[in-house]
Amino acid sequence: ILAFVNLKFRKRDATDYIYIVKKDLHNVGLTSLREKCMRRGGLDTGFHFIVRVNGVVEVDRVEYAYAGWWFDHEDKAVAILIDTAGQEKMTSAAKKAVKEITSKYPNAHIYETNDAGDMED
Repeated sequence: ILAFVNLKFRKRDATDYIYIVKKDLHNVGLTSLREKCMRRGGLDTGFHFIVRVNGVVEVDRVEYAYAGWWFDHEDKAVAILIDTAGQEKMTSAAKKAVKEITSKYPNAHIYETNDAGDMED
């Protein structure tokens, strides 16, 4: 992990897209999720935020950075991963957390996608 201390992420010059992916993370913690992605050649999960069922927001990628490589407009996007934790519907706590994040970018188009890139099983 120390090798990444001086790592610089490319900075977005605009935020035109917000990608939202819902996935059951099976109670796996952020460190383990990151390690899974690193074993696959990633630097992190590729998501800026991971929103848990209880509304807790975990920050993975610095907010100014590009989103994960697999998103169509990664250079203009923020990516949010919502942990469904096996629930059918998104909890009100998770919805509230997502709304707080997305409200920072009122002009961004929000897209829900199923592609979690390096996080896929």
